Amino acid sequence: MSNAAMVDQGTFTDKAGNLYHPHAEINGLSVADAEQRMDFLPAYFTSAFMAFEGAVLDMARKTIKGYTGGYWEYALTESGLPFVYPKHRIEGDELPRLTVSNVFDDEHQDLHPVLAGIITTMVALIIMMENAEKLDLTDAEEEAIYDLRLDLRDYALNLGKALGDEQDRAFYKLFN
Repeated sequence: MSNAAMVDQGTFTDKAGNLYHPHAEINGLSVADAEQRMDFLPAYFTSAFMAFEGAVLDMARKTIKGYTGGYWEYALTESGLPFVYPKHRIEGDELPRLTVSNVFDDEHQDLHPVLAGIITTMVALIIMMENAEKLDLTDAEEEAIYDLRLDLRDYALNLGKALGDEQDRAFYKLFN
């Protein structure tokens, strides 16, 4: 894993010193331990991490049906891509779903909470790029945000295929 050191089987620390454990459902996805989340956003979402967090929560209220707030998990993919997603319960054999709309509210899909979080993260990244000057982002930070958005899209499409139930198609319909 890039920028990470293995601690023991399945756990590791990232470049910010946060401890991660494997996601309960998704292979290759790690989640920051609750006690060590303070440095995640600044480490991965530039000095404008507060704007990122605000954009995530605002977009969640606008695009996730019934969202009224709650705990968000901080995750890293196996290749080191950071994103956030709303915490969810695992009950039985059925995959959890959230009804998510695009930003125009003209397309709705039922997505796994991790995919819903990736879309929300991607929209927040777009908002950051649109406000790059106001947020005083460097060219390198803006480029990294742009690349992260594209890499998250590709990861989500592959994850959607792995999850089955046409989750890749549902994600794609919301993204385009």
